[in-house]
Amino acid sequence: MKWKTTLGILFTSVFLLAACGNNDKADKSTPKTTEKQTETATSNNTVKTDKPSLKEVKNIPADEKKALLAVTNQYIKAFNEKNLDAYMATISKNPSSFKYEEEKAYTKKVFETMNIIMKPLKIAVIGYKTGNANVYLELKTIVTEKGEHAVRTTRQINTYQKEDGNWKLTSIMAMETK
Repeated sequence: MKWKTTLGILFTSVFLLAACGNNDKADKSTPKTTEKQTETATSNNTVKTDKPSLKEVKNIPADEKKALLAVTNQYIKAFNEKNLDAYMATISKNPSSFKYEEEKAYTKKVFETMNIIMKPLKIAVIGYKTGNANVYLELKTIVTEKGEHAVRTTRQINTYQKEDGNWKLTSIMAMETK
């Protein structure tokens, strides 16, 4: 079925942003694993099947944690509501692994052609140093396209950087669940 192919591509690109795994500017606090990694790149996106460290950091100030959780919730809410302006307000204009305008055009197309709902199951700040943070999300993702319906649990790590006093999303590493 065509929808299964589309769904497969969608799950590799639903989170829309590329991981910065081989980026020289990558944050050293990004979780490392010893498990074998399998990567499939589609457009500006990366899907990995390894498990990240899920230990919540202790060194984050309470106000920074609150701000990171707020921007993460805004990112999810804006995506679910197909609110392009609110969604793009969470995205850095100086991303590390994608182009802002291409991301905006791609997200607009996704909003126009698919119905995707992300329901957070777990959110944890797993990496933090001043001005840079990694947030782990486990999401129940519900995709409806042309009458077909699919539900999948996905995991992702959002990398945020502080810009003009606000946390902005610079990259996402999406991981398929088995």
